[in-house]
Amino acid sequence: MVLTESELRELWQNGRRPLPAFSPGTRFSPAAQDFLKDHGLTVQFAAPLPSAPDAPDMPALLRARLDALHALAALTAAQARHFRLTALAAQLDALAGELTSPHTRLLPPHSPSPLLPRANPPPFVPDHLILRWLRRLRAEAAAVAVLARQQGEAHDPLAVRLDALGPALLDLERRFLSGELAWQVGL
Repeated sequence: MVLTESELRELWQNGRRPLPAFSPGTRFSPAAQDFLKDHGLTVQFAAPLPSAPDAPDMPALLRARLDALHALAALTAAQARHFRLTALAAQLDALAGELTSPHTRLLPPHSPSPLLPRANPPPFVPDHLILRWLRRLRAEAAAVAVLARQQGEAHDPLAVRLDALGPALLDLERRFLSGELAWQVGL
């Protein structure tokens, strides 16, 4: 993923927010690099967690489906950036980062965040394209969880963690519809 200067500006919000830890492999456009240098900002990358020492070998089909899930999460984040939904894109980038190492990097069980009140309600977008991407990502996570269960007891913890992605993605959808992760006006 390549971040642009405008995406960094939106994430940083003129110093009102700290920059998030970016997933390993994140690159920055030349203008974004200049922006970081000019403002004295340092970039932190999320440290990869060590893989579980007793993790069983993963069957090729399950590994391929997890890779496809990771790619779909990254693609959904790219779509969110395309629609200038930077906060949603940051959440999806974090999710994609969690999917890079299938044994240990999956998100812990998710607790939904409370709805934040907004002064200006978001436009009504029940059929926005990003919702379809989120639903596709949720369906793929469920399918990979089923596949993990079919591989035997050794992969049940992976299936349980993949099952936890469903509610997390539903929460992202709800937060988008509520306006919490929608367009930021006036930035």
